[in-house]
Amino acid sequence: MPADTFTLFGPARWTPADKSRTFKLALTANGHRFDRRIPKRKRPGLEGAPLDDAGSDPIPYDLTAIFTNGHGVAGVPDPAYPQYHREFLDALEGPQGKGTSTLYVPGRGERRVRFEHLQTVQVPEKRDFEAVMLTFTEDKEDEHPSAGSFTLPSAKSAGPVLARKLLDDGHALGIGGDLFDAIGAFVARVTAAATSPFDSAADMQARVGELIGHIERCEKKLAGLPGPGLFSPLAPVDAAATLVGLSLLKDNARRLVSATFGETSVTQRAFPVTLSIFDVAAKLGQDPGKLVQLNVRRVPSLFAIPAGFPVLVEAA
Repeated sequence: MPADTFTLFGPARWTPADKSRTFKLALTANGHRFDRRIPKRKRPGLEGAPLDDAGSDPIPYDLTAIFTNGHGVAGVPDPAYPQYHREFLDALEGPQGKGTSTLYVPGRGERRVRFEHLQTVQVPEKRDFEAVMLTFTEDKEDEHPSAGSFTLPSAKSAGPVLARKLLDDGHALGIGGDLFDAIGAFVARVTAAATSPFDSAADMQARVGELIGHIERCEKKLAGLPGPGLFSPLAPVDAAATLVGLSLLKDNARRLVSATFGETSVTQRAFPVTLSIFDVAAKLGQDPGKLVQLNVRRVPSLFAIPAGFPVLVEAA
């Protein structure tokens, strides 16, 4: 059976280049290799050799997926054998297997890859079972090296940078107070979850939900909506840059979930009438426990969410 650790991040997913379908996989093994190209400049009579760094080789991702019935992995079709298994192999071995595709690797996020190799194994002790060993190689999709080839920005590192700039610029304009200054702590919690190998997708999304909810409260205060404010009075023009910074930080938080757990892990929905979080779960056919985790610290009340208030839900 697949290791329980992988279920924290959701199943692996492969989407062909034509995006016609996404295959979800129950994994028993998951790994990648990284090799740096080191040319050795050997010279006659010289002991050893000066070494150069010529970049890294394309990264291969090695996965072992099982196709069996009753596998117990949420989100993966069951029965998975033989029909779903056959459809997956046909896609890999046929025209869909060509071109640059998208692979979601649990705990590592989405990668743009080329399918390179598969090998299947059946064992006589197991009926209706086949293990498929897969190799996908990361595709740069750009033949020309550039500055971005060597220093790629990371969604995980961008959050703290954006938060520091936002707070510094805000303080320079006279914006302060506990509400505004707490942004740094919320960003730190999200970044810690993103860099921890033990936090689940639900934990990560819950912390992102808390951050987004806090930023939205800051936006309302800064925009001068009714209610006691914690900001120094500012003309709208002076506050515009800070509002843009808050919006960028929200966007980064959403992209951080995608970078870690795959695209469209979570999205916002608003409803025209007052609903409880359990009504929302019933309407969308989603797990109420997960929706509670995502929204408990950001909605005014889990039992009476105001009409039009954005609710975090799992994306389709």
